Amino acid sequence: MRQLRGRTVLITGAADGIGRGAALAFAREGSRLALVDIDGEKLEAAGEEVRRMGAECWTRVVDVSSAEEVRAIADAVREEFGEVDVLVNVAGVCIVSDIADTSLDDWRWIMGVNLWGPIHTIREFLPAMRSAAAATSSTSLRPAA
Repeated sequence: MRQLRGRTVLITGAADGIGRGAALAFAREGSRLALVDIDGEKLEAAGEEVRRMGAECWTRVVDVSSAEEVRAIADAVREEFGEVDVLVNVAGVCIVSDIADTSLDDWRWIMGVNLWGPIHTIREFLPAMRSAAAATSSTSLRPAA
């Protein structure tokens, strides 16, 4: 497995569930964490737990369904930590009801977070991640002199 100590990890949906669990796991590995979620209170609690483990961490309230908010967070992460090494897209929502009772606004909300959230974060972070991977692999594959 790739070394995670000192790597910058962005986790969406980090306030609870899978995102919080991922944050704790990466903190144990010594990663620097950028945690985002729409629930500020739970997010800050998760961030405090990670900081108590000794990990460098910042938290930001973000609606991942908004391209503008994700772009702003990308800029903030780069300013604070540099480029992201690992992107964990686990923000997700659902409605527990009969599908026939699901309103168009509910569907827009679900699709905004579950579909557009990952699209926005991938578009903001993946190009630099791919460039870094290509640079690393091209230097590691050069023949010995």
